[in-house]
Amino acid sequence: MTSTFRTLLAATVLVASLPGCKSKPQNASGSASASAQPSRAAAARLSAAPSPHPATHASEAPQVLGCRVIEVSGAIESAGRPLRTGAWLDGASWLILPKDGKVVVKHPTSARELSVSGPGLVRLCAAGDEQVVLARGALRATAGPGARPGAQVLVFTPVGVVRYGDADLAARVTERSVNIQVFAGDAWVEPLFGATRRGPDHVLARVQSSLTAAAAPAPERAVTACREASQAAASAAAAVLTPGQAGASLGQRAASQLKARQTARALCGSALAVLGNAPNSASARALEIGIKEADALWQKVPSGPAGPAKP
Repeated sequence: MTSTFRTLLAATVLVASLPGCKSKPQNASGSASASAQPSRAAAARLSAAPSPHPATHASEAPQVLGCRVIEVSGAIESAGRPLRTGAWLDGASWLILPKDGKVVVKHPTSARELSVSGPGLVRLCAAGDEQVVLARGALRATAGPGARPGAQVLVFTPVGVVRYGDADLAARVTERSVNIQVFAGDAWVEPLFGATRRGPDHVLARVQSSLTAAAAPAPERAVTACREASQAAASAAAAVLTPGQAGASLGQRAASQLKARQTARALCGSALAVLGNAPNSASARALEIGIKEADALWQKVPSGPAGPAKP
């Protein structure tokens, strides 16, 4: 494989991992399952499990990538400790927000701010990325002066993904619904796990849209969908290095791999949001480890035999 081709493949893989990609993931079906509100003990156990995005817990010093807490209202917990203004968040821990709780964070690169109000359960800024895993709660987002064209914030919910760039919007999330209203800019909403959309998928200013599931997605099925999509993404990545696949050109194989990675990212992020609403169970840790393994799989850069791959 020539160094030029390896460089092109690595670039394709990197683009697939960026929030700016707007391709829509394929809907994944899920089955109905009753979900109980997690207790503090359940949330603590989930926080103790390895994050699907390698990182450390919130700290007072900016030793890791993430976003800074600029406002805290109410008694918000992070990994069993009270959350304080000035802390850095990297998505490793669930934040438990009481009814009167509110946290506002600012990303150092884009200067975009967002807030989450309780009652809620959320992970923010995993591995420095502008992404939110919102199991439940109310999100309010504003544009930032450093927002770059094409660079999007990803909000993973139990029933789908919300994407936005330079936008001012509000979203309320429960274990089986998302309601979004855009005040300025635009956003995209994509249903997962059998949820249905009411309203446009491309939400413009002064327009509302929503996602609803008949019942809360089952955690086990959500994680299975994540793992299967990640395996499909890994296979699509390997196919990029394999010439002559059913007459598909290199460009076609690369496009398929890109779409497969986006689908896996959406399903795995939303599976973690589903897991946040899971009842207190001994399987929670194993399920989150499964998400972590799947995340590593779809992000893996494949390697092939020496010599250039032919279209």
